[in-house]
Order: sequence, then structure tokens, then C-alpha cells
Amino acid sequence: MLKRYITILIISILVVIFAIQNVEPVAINLWVVDVNASLSLIIIISLTIGALLTLLFAYQELSRRRKRIVELEKKLGAKKKEGTSVNTYLNDPEFETDSGDDDDN
Repeated sequence: MLKRYITILIISILVVIFAIQNVEPVAINLWVVDVNASLSLIIIISLTIGALLTLLFAYQELSRRRKRIVELEKKLGAKKKEGTSVNTYLNDPEFETDSGDDDDN
């Protein structure tokens, strides 16, 4: 736990140093909106938006996997009630561990 707080403290100090060193104003033109803000603020906002989008997609994947685990646990429970041996589960295509993702290709 202490390691986590130290890591957060170090990252916070680095962000403050970064913000102090990059105070130059920059113009951002986004369609009809013109904004003048410091470079560090623009970069930090961009990183925050990117992190939030990443968390959103990670949450969706986690939710999908949790549903798959619950589904497989229900099927496994039903098979156990039938008295089927554990080795039979390993060869049953119903319990295929591949989720269908083709990310490796």
C-alpha cells in the first residue's frame, strides 16, 4: 500500500514539474471553437481523455469476460450434477476457452 502512495506521489511531482515547464500558451482550433491554453494543460487534458476512453473499452471487455465466466460456471455446475468426470469437461467443445477473439492475427 505504501508503494502505491509513493508511486502516486512521484507521478504527481513529475506532472507538476511538467506543468511548470510548459506554460507557453498555444492556440487550439477545433472546427468553430478557438481556445488559447497552456501547452501542459492541453497535453494533460488529452492524456486524461485518452485514459478515460481506454478505461471505457477495458470495462466493456471485462464485462464481456465476466458474463462468459458466469455462463461457463453454470454449464460446469450442470455437468457436475450429471456426475461427469473432470476430464470430460476438457474435451467438451461446449467449454471451449477461446472467446472467439482474433486479436493475434
